[in-house]
This record gives sequence, C-alpha cells and structure tokens, in this order.
Amino acid sequence: MRLLSPIWTDYLMIKKRISLVLFLCVLVPVAIFGCNSYSPSHESTPGPEETTEAVLPSSVDVIAEGVPQIRVVRGDGASRAEIDAAMAIRKAIADMCAGAAPEIIDDFDVADPSVPEIIVGRTKYPDTVNTLNSLNYGEYTIRITGKKIIVAAWTDFAIGDLAERFIAILGEKLSADRMSLTLTDADNFAGVYNRSLNNLPSFDDAFPAAITYSGDHAYQVVITKSTEEAYRNYLGKLEVCGYTKHSERTAAGNLFAIYNDDSNAINVYYTPFNKTVRIITEPLENLFVGDDGSYTALTSPKLIMIGRRFSNTSMYLGVDSGAGLMCFVIQLSDGRFIVIDGGVATDAFAQAIYASLLNNAPDKDKIIIAAWIMTHSHGDHTGGFCRFAELYSSKVTLERIIYNFPSEADAKSVESGNETLIRRVSGTISAYYRNSAVNKAHTGQVYNIADAEIEVLYTVEDYVNARRTFTSTKIYNLSSMIFSVSIAGQKIMFLGDSQVDSNNQTATMYGSYLKSDIVQVAHHGGEGGTTSIYKVIDPDIALFTTTDALLPLYLEFTYNDYLVNKLHVKEYYNAADRIYTWVLPYRPTGSGWVK
Repeated sequence: MRLLSPIWTDYLMIKKRISLVLFLCVLVPVAIFGCNSYSPSHESTPGPEETTEAVLPSSVDVIAEGVPQIRVVRGDGASRAEIDAAMAIRKAIADMCAGAAPEIIDDFDVADPSVPEIIVGRTKYPDTVNTLNSLNYGEYTIRITGKKIIVAAWTDFAIGDLAERFIAILGEKLSADRMSLTLTDADNFAGVYNRSLNNLPSFDDAFPAAITYSGDHAYQVVITKSTEEAYRNYLGKLEVCGYTKHSERTAAGNLFAIYNDDSNAINVYYTPFNKTVRIITEPLENLFVGDDGSYTALTSPKLIMIGRRFSNTSMYLGVDSGAGLMCFVIQLSDGRFIVIDGGVATDAFAQAIYASLLNNAPDKDKIIIAAWIMTHSHGDHTGGFCRFAELYSSKVTLERIIYNFPSEADAKSVESGNETLIRRVSGTISAYYRNSAVNKAHTGQVYNIADAEIEVLYTVEDYVNARRTFTSTKIYNLSSMIFSVSIAGQKIMFLGDSQVDSNNQTATMYGSYLKSDIVQVAHHGGEGGTTSIYKVIDPDIALFTTTDALLPLYLEFTYNDYLVNKLHVKEYYNAADRIYTWVLPYRPTGSGWVK
C-alpha cells in the first residue's frame, strides 16, 4: 500500500510560491492546531471523534439535467483505501444519474482550474497540497474551492469514512426530481478523526510518506527525504508545544528521543541511512519506566536456553522438527529474571520455564520475573507465556511485559489467525497479569533493569516506508523484534524470527555497532538469516533453537555456514529438548557444535 506519491516532494515548491495571504491562511491553522493536547482515544478501531463546519464561499454543479458535470480524480500513487473511496463516490453519482458515471482519472496532468473535479485522497494537485497543509494529522475535510471539491485526509483509516460522509451529503443535496445537484460553501465539512494523531505538531515543510496505526493505541508518522536538522527542529517544536524530554540518545549515528506530557508519549528518531524521521504517538502508559539504578547483587547473572519436545510427528525438510523453539531466561544479579518468548503452549515448556526460575531463584518463595519480552505473536513464541500464566501465575510475580505487535487488522491482513494470537496474549494479560506493566517497545529505546541493559534495535514499525506498509508483505515474521541484552560485560543479540528485509535493514542501520558476544540465530536457524547481519554481529557463540536432526541441514544454508565457519564463532549450541545454563560472563573454551 502506497500512501503518497513521491511526486509530492516536487509540489512542495508550489507551496512556497503561493501568495503571502494564502501562506498565512495555510500555516496559521497548523500553528494553532499543531499543539493540541487531547487525551488519546482508546478505541481499538480508529474512528471519527468530533466535527466542526468550515466556511469557504464557493459552489460547484455536480449534476445538471440528470447528467454528471464533474469528474473524479485520484492520485497515481493512491492507496487501496483511496482508490475504493474514489470508486464509491463515482458509483454514487452514477446511481443518481441512472447509470451515467462521471469520468475518473489519475493526477498525471497539471490541474485545470476551470474543470469541475472531485479530488479524492492525497493527490499531487496543489488544491490537495494546500488543503492538507491546513490540516493536522488527525483531521479530515470536504472543502469546496473554485471548481474543485477536495475530499482529503492524511490517513487511510479516515478516507473511507469521509467518502461515506460525502456520499451522504450528495444524497441530501440531490434535487427531488434527481436532475440537479449543487454543492455550496454550506456543505463544507471538517473534523477531527483521530485525537491521538492530533496530539502531534506537524512536521514543517514535509508531507508524511505514511501514517499508520501500530496497534496498542500507537500511531506512526513517517517522513522521508528528511535531515538531522529537520529532526532537531521537530524536537524543538515538541518542547514549544509543552512536551517534556524524557530521554535522548545517539547510536551508530542514529538519533533517538522520547518526549511526553501527562497523557502521551512521543517517540521520534532519525535514521541517516534512509534519511527518514519516524514519529510515534501513544498513551503514556505504553512507555517503559526502568529501575532507579540501585540493586543488591545476590547471584551471578546467567543465560538459560530451554528446548523442549512439542511433537513426535512434525517434519521439515524430511526430518524431525518437533523440538527446540525459542525460549530463553536471563537471570539478573539481583536474582530476578527476564524471560524471552517461551515456546508453544505446552505443559513441557511452562514447566521447564518454572523449573529454571525455581532452581536459580535466591528466594524460592519469592520468584520475580522483571520482564517478559515477546519478539512477535506467533504461537511458538507466545504460547509458552500463555500456558505458564495458567499454571504458575500465582507462584511467580511478573513485573512487566514488553512487545511490539502490529495491529490486529494488520496481523490478519498479512496472515489470517495472527490476530487471534494477539488477542490470546491480551486475554492472558487481562486474566492473570492485570497488575503488570505492559510496555510497547520502539526502536531506539533502552531499558535498564538491575544490571541488564536492553536495547531495541528493530520493530515492525521500521518496515514501513514510502513504498510499503506491513500489510504489503505476506511474511509475518517481519514483525519480529530485534534487540540486545548487555549484562556482565557481554552483549547477547536476539533476532527472534527476523527475516531477510529486517535483518539487512538492521545491519545497514547500525553496522559494527551490533557486534555481540552471543547471537540467537534468526528463525531457529531456518529461512531469514543473512550474511550481512551475521557479519556485523560477528559473535563468539551461536545459539540455534531447532532439532538435532534439522541442525546439519540448516548449517548448509549459506548464511549459517558463513556464521559458524567463516566468522569467529568458537562454539554453537542447539536447543533440541535440552536446557543449557551459562554463568555470565561466559568465555568459550571448546569449538564447533557443543551438545
């Protein structure tokens, strides 16, 4: 799905040449509305929230003598939602004219001011450019100016509702004999479709390449062809609008900042490799609040890898694939734990996790999981969390849950059934962990928990750019989070089920900054790993999470062969149905595959 044509950038020059009066008319509303501070909407599905009338004197004949007098325009780079909206408007007019449909065109040619047109969505026409420049990101409008009727919204999840409203207006204005239909300034409409997006000040002199819903009441605005200067100017704008800086940092030349007010958190980051600024607005409760930095060391930190058999009939590449799966536990020096994923929803995984906690807890009667991190919502990664909650939530305290799942709608669009898995995690949290913090992870965030530092390096939000959204892929594993954990002087890289695009993008974004001592091999060792990601991680130890029968076949894959044989890996391990425990820091003393 493509939200804006790249040609939009050229039309920014038009904006700069308009008269001073029009310039002020466009920018003053942005200045006024850009600092709106609404409480975020907590509806799972974005929807219209309030409306006002706009006053712009003009009139356009849509139908005369029973014949359409207007044509419909959509952008050459229109999204599916915008195309559907334009076609729905065209069909509505055709139905009013006994089947005589208005012409529908793309915005290839220069706009002719003398031709009556209904301009739908984010076209390159100056009428659209100027109209959107006067709107905040959470607003939409129907605006009549000269011979043009502009039906415009920043977001795909607003344009469909706006088209329905416009069609309703057409029906109300159609004459009783169905022979004429004229719209006037009284039919102009403007409204706030989404309050969360309306919390954001606008990004000066740049049109968003995409605005998407990220799930968990979070929304992302993507600005391409941007600069570090524009990024820093935007941070200044946040401060002018009353937001307080929560944190700011740099990593491998990438710039990250978090701002907040009493209700909202704003994550902003700039990535030089693709000259992109990302702005994510969400409720404040999504934001991670770390420890105060003080803790008492009670034990040596540990890394535990848990493999369990979950099937005796599962086969892949002609061999047994019914064991392994991603399940890790890190013990902190203060005795608490971090659990990562957890395998499938079997008693075997739940019991193995609990046994690992119990065996290593300094106080067997006070077992505390400081954080449970889920890389993505697939059942072989979140199932163990759900089953563990059912069996052991009364025996173990869970302080916080960390993940970044896409919205349920996007999850379903990419791979049907994943929306159910997301709901299952949410249901488990509601049933067993209502007092636990739930944090949505975003790229660039760093979480300090006792002596561990967790750095988020990639989330599904990074997949979105000017040419694609998450729904444009059918590879759900591209939603898998990539992060590192640094503890006891060692860095452990967790790739989850990351795939080619996410791995290569992450390698390009950070380069040698990703160098780690230990790597969890992507997608259990199966499809998805890349030589570029392993080259920059360059670990001493590699951890596979599959069966012993599959491992030799996986090692024949080019990127795995490169990892274990061409770089500096001294030892590699495979989960199979075993449990490994390493006291950290761990320095390899063997070589090759260690069982």
